[in-house]
Amino acid sequence: MVGPLRGQALLGMGESIAESGGVVMVGGRQLMTATGKPYRFASTETMQQWAQINAARARSELVIARSMSGDRLDVWRARKRERLQAAAAGYLAAAEKVGDENIAAALIEEADFALAKWELL
Repeated sequence: MVGPLRGQALLGMGESIAESGGVVMVGGRQLMTATGKPYRFASTETMQQWAQINAARARSELVIARSMSGDRLDVWRARKRERLQAAAAGYLAAAEKVGDENIAAALIEEADFALAKWELL
């Protein structure tokens, strides 16, 4: 399973989105919400629009980050980290509530990704 942050990153790297039997897959992994529930879309068109928007956002964030340096980049990253720390806390809280170990593990993985997302820049 993959959560929305990693799903967005995968889409930004060119992975595809598909739906089969009501299951939404990104890069071959089932897409889940921030609470561990399966992602659902009203239509294939809505799913494709979501994928296009999120792929563009992921790529745009990289372009923005790479265009900055020094203090400006540090401030931008600090703001991103603050939001991602809050998201990670939400993923961990959700992991404590779900009864499925696989979903809990995927939520913890999503939290780890959130905390590490901008550390490499």
